[in-house]
Amino acid sequence: FGLGEETEIELPSERVGIVPSEAWKRKAKNEGWLPGETISASIGQGYVNVTPLQMASLIGTVANDGVTFRPRLVRAVMDRATGELQQRTAVPKRTLKLRPGILPLIKEALAGVVKEGTGTRAQSALVTIAGKTGTAQTLALRTGPEKDIPKKFRDHAWFVAFAPVEAPTIAVAVLGEHMGHGGSASAPLAKELIETYVKLDLPASSGVTDRAVAREGDVRGRERDDRPGD
Repeated sequence: FGLGEETEIELPSERVGIVPSEAWKRKAKNEGWLPGETISASIGQGYVNVTPLQMASLIGTVANDGVTFRPRLVRAVMDRATGELQQRTAVPKRTLKLRPGILPLIKEALAGVVKEGTGTRAQSALVTIAGKTGTAQTLALRTGPEKDIPKKFRDHAWFVAFAPVEAPTIAVAVLGEHMGHGGSASAPLAKELIETYVKLDLPASSGVTDRAVAREGDVRGRERDDRPGD
C-alpha cells in the first residue's frame, strides 16, 4: 500500500515514515521484537509512522481497486509564450496482487464504518462515503478526562475516505493534530471536503449548487482525469 516509502509527489524532502519490523527495531533501538508488537503494528500503533499523503494514497489505492497512482500537484502546465498546455497524465505505480474478493470486502467494511460504525458523522445526503476513523496516541498516558490532558499531549484525529462508494472519484485524508477522536473531529471535515468537491461537479439541474458553479464544474469535470490518484 506504499507505507514506508515515498509517494513520489513532486515535492522535495518527503518523509517515508516507519513500518516497523524485527530488523528495523534491532537497528533503530538495539532491542528484540516482542510478540505483542506485531499486534500493535497491525492496527497502526506502536512504532508505525505515516504521513497524511501516504494515507490519502492508501485509501485511493483501495478506491482504485488496487491500483496506486503517483500523486500530482497540477494537471497541466501552460507555456507563457505560446499558451500551449502540457498535460500531466496520471501515472500508475503498482497494482496490488490480492486474492479475489479481498478489496470488495474492504470497501464494504469501509462503507459500513460511515453507515453504522465510528464514522457516522461523515454521512452525507449528497454522496455515499466510505472511510475509516483513527486515533493516534502522541504519548502513553493514563486514562482520564481529556480536559485534564494538556493539548500538546492529546491524541491526533484521523479520517480517510473515498466517494462515491459505487464509482470513486475522490479520496481524502484528514489529520487533526491533538483533536482527539477521528470520528468526531476529522470525519465531519472529510465530509465537508467531499461535498464541496461533489457540488462543483453536479449539473445545474440538480438544484444543489448555483448555475455559475455548476457550469464551472461541468468544464472541470470534462477536463479532469477522474481517478483518486489526482
